[in-house]
Amino acid sequence: VYLSEAETSSLAIVNEDDDTRRRVELGDEFLPIQAIDANLDLDEPEEQILLVKRRADPSDRIRVLVTDFDTLRNTYRVTWEGETSATNVRTFALYVRDLVGDHVDELVCFGTDSLGLQTLEVFRRDQATTTVGLSYREILQVTTDASIEIEERPRSDAYRTLQSNGVSFPIHSFRRNHATEAPLDLVKTSYYWRVQQGRYVAEVE
Repeated sequence: VYLSEAETSSLAIVNEDDDTRRRVELGDEFLPIQAIDANLDLDEPEEQILLVKRRADPSDRIRVLVTDFDTLRNTYRVTWEGETSATNVRTFALYVRDLVGDHVDELVCFGTDSLGLQTLEVFRRDQATTTVGLSYREILQVTTDASIEIEERPRSDAYRTLQSNGVSFPIHSFRRNHATEAPLDLVKTSYYWRVQQGRYVAEVE
């Protein structure tokens, strides 16, 4: 099963009918796109993911803001901002999904850029940070002229009952082979989670 083909409630696709209300006020420098409620950690209050653009950004890229509940101030605040390669709002989609298999969800951002290329960014919780609130770091960025797929693999009952970690999901990208004239001649690159490097690492197949 490929994540890009699966139907799942964790997938949020940008649309104009979304009525989720933002839990923080954004400055005029931001152009809001969508607000997505999600449970990103183990505490009780839900977090909120905001999809935005910066008005002064010449690259026009879609950005991801994570808002976390500040118990001291009893309010939500933005704790992290990430930048994607995608620019097209209508083709952008975001998964909240445990790709690595350690029961901590990643932010998985699919989209297309200004050249029409497929893009993927995966952001992982940065648990080593000293800042207060949720923070993330990029563990994979892919841009290609064909397609990108995330391969879901079966996980054990022990994983589902939180008794053990599960297998990580490989990520595959396909690009056209410009050395030939055959349109279906694609070059496949697979990315695998490597604990030592703390990120996904490519292997050309």
